[in-house]
Amino acid sequence: MSPRYKEAIMIVDDETNNVRLLEDDLRDAGYTDFFTARNGAEAWDILLQHHASIACILLDRMMPGMDGMEVLGRIRSHPDIRYIPVIMQTAAAARDQILEGIAAGVYYYLTKPYDQDTLITVVSAALRDYALTRELRADAVHFRKKLHVVKEGRFAIRTLEDVSYLSTFLAGLYPEPERVILGLSEIFLNAIEHGNLCVGYKNKGELLQHGVWHEEIERRLNDPNYADREVAVHYKQECDHIFLRVTDAGSGFDWRPYMSIEPERAMQPHGRGIVMARMFSFDHLEFHGCGNSVDCLVYLDPAARKRAPKHTRL
Repeated sequence: MSPRYKEAIMIVDDETNNVRLLEDDLRDAGYTDFFTARNGAEAWDILLQHHASIACILLDRMMPGMDGMEVLGRIRSHPDIRYIPVIMQTAAAARDQILEGIAAGVYYYLTKPYDQDTLITVVSAALRDYALTRELRADAVHFRKKLHVVKEGRFAIRTLEDVSYLSTFLAGLYPEPERVILGLSEIFLNAIEHGNLCVGYKNKGELLQHGVWHEEIERRLNDPNYADREVAVHYKQECDHIFLRVTDAGSGFDWRPYMSIEPERAMQPHGRGIVMARMFSFDHLEFHGCGNSVDCLVYLDPAARKRAPKHTRL
């Protein structure tokens, strides 16, 4: 099997045997390029030199000296490294430690001992998301130079391709395109996938596990029961903030469990799009009514961002 991506996977663990096991399992799945580090300081040196070649980081939390949380903090503070997905692998499964990692920007959790299928599913999801958002971020920065005249717009999207196009276009209208691109794509995808096409949380997990998620989305897009459904998007730039409303054609859902990541869901390869959008992309995120409409705000004044509540639970 050929590797899914050209970029390398970085493995950081002070236990040599753990590094070897991870490499062996990943090689069995077709991944061939790796960077390895035995401690946090060594990992940080490698990241500074080779971050452009690294697409995913498997980071052990418990290490002597600079531990995984300190490495994570440095990653999220560095403009050229902060978007690389971090999978925290640890034997520490305490709720408070998991929540601490999520708040600091852990992409996924992998608890020891893990099984190979879970490892491959999580790494594949991280690499897939990183490849998509990296391309979108580059395009958004390019478009920003040309789109400053757009103050308001209404759009309709239906397909996965539409998600990519509109995310890129709209991100270019924000002061920090790289900050909002992930949130835009996640909110749009959520509206199409879960709203219009009625793919549930459990159903998506099964589709990802069997590697047929994309095929099922395309099948439903062509199903007469869903083919005419569109997601309405309203963008408007006000004097002090940018307003975005996204409304799907579905029957809604209970969004409350997805406004934060519970420890048990941190181990799953999906179910974090909304909370990632809330935590990292938007200053305020609020669902309405039955849950088929969501408002996302970005404040233009940095001081207002600090004062703003991140969400409202209606």
